[in-house]
Amino acid sequence: MSRARLSYQHFMRRLPSRSFRRPVAGSDRFVRHGGRFVLSSRSKIKYHLCCVFFRRDYKSMNRTTSLFLDLVRLLAALVVLLHHAAFHGTYIPGAFIRTGTDAVMVFFVLSGFVISYSAETKDKTGKDFTISRLARLLSVVIPAIFLTIVADIIGSRLSPELYARHFSDIATLNDMQWPPLTRSLLSLTFTNEIWWINVWPGTNSPFWSMGYEAAYYFIFGAATYLTGWQRYLVCGTAAAVIGPKIILLFPVWLIGVTTWQIYKRIEIPRLIGALLITGAGTTYVVFVLSGLRDYLNTRGPSLEEFGFSAFFLSDYIIGMLFSCALIGFKGIETDAKAILDKFAFPIRHIAGCSFSMYLYHYPLIYFFHALAISLHISSPESRSPFNAFVVMGGTLSSIWLLSLFTEQKKATARRLLEFLFASKRTKNLNA
Repeated sequence: MSRARLSYQHFMRRLPSRSFRRPVAGSDRFVRHGGRFVLSSRSKIKYHLCCVFFRRDYKSMNRTTSLFLDLVRLLAALVVLLHHAAFHGTYIPGAFIRTGTDAVMVFFVLSGFVISYSAETKDKTGKDFTISRLARLLSVVIPAIFLTIVADIIGSRLSPELYARHFSDIATLNDMQWPPLTRSLLSLTFTNEIWWINVWPGTNSPFWSMGYEAAYYFIFGAATYLTGWQRYLVCGTAAAVIGPKIILLFPVWLIGVTTWQIYKRIEIPRLIGALLITGAGTTYVVFVLSGLRDYLNTRGPSLEEFGFSAFFLSDYIIGMLFSCALIGFKGIETDAKAILDKFAFPIRHIAGCSFSMYLYHYPLIYFFHALAISLHISSPESRSPFNAFVVMGGTLSSIWLLSLFTEQKKATARRLLEFLFASKRTKNLNA
């Protein structure tokens, strides 16, 4: 019943207001008309709003929405790549230098949206949820750490000057105080951002968000699949372990969870959907160009102590704007269906590399820039078409090749994890 009118009984059941659901006697829901009670004017307004916006038999995510999410995930990963490539003589416009963390906030909202959907429809138990999340993360995280170590070792020998320039900003200097092995182990166990720790393996600074994502997965899983005192104990302990820095950006991730709960229930008229998307996009452009985002970023806590969480004020706004755009898409998904279906294969295929693009790109950019310098095609400070071709071409092609054996083998990683979980359960039963 996506557009069908609600029955009166169902309308009354789903109204949230207690004052509106009082007994008939003395209630303003009804007025006497012609010897019988009818809905009052205010009740009719609420009734029609429910008919327009809310669905009784909402279904799971459809193909059009799934394609749209894949496209957004791909574009967000590409923005992060271009953000970092702009520092390496590739003629990428300087505007991308200011968009890196904004794209990560889009990832956080998308993650909360998709994880909430998966928990309702696919992952029926805590075990299923754990295996799904570990398969998704480890299929790319482990190769990314190995790739970073190898690429940094070779690249630093090809162009020591380029890597020396990287190890000069405040965040990286703090990162360099930790031994390389410790940084890799912290990244592998997703504890690289707890409390005041802010480290990542080598040149792979995008790894900071993995410490956030894994913590959000854990807390959400505990809140969803545990009950009673266990839920509160595990969630409270996890919050105490990860510290305030990660918790500070948790609302952005929860915006995604809330967005899915709204998205699955609501019916948006086409005009309102278009207005939501246009309004969110226009507001974001004004938010950035007016300098308000930069102003809010200066009003947050210390960047040295809170790392990327220091920009939480502007991150909240960006998360809410993207949430509005997601909800707005519900209104135009019928119009977008033909276009998305036409390009479904390239969207699915390229989006299958988006996680790899996010975690592999920065050490590869450094490596291919160092290679271009060693071939006397470029220098650490100059820009040239040949350097842009080597850096961008080498990075993108390497990401695609690596994803074929890592991210796109996620099903294999899942089967391995299921086997390990089954083996562990069998040992416990035999003990």
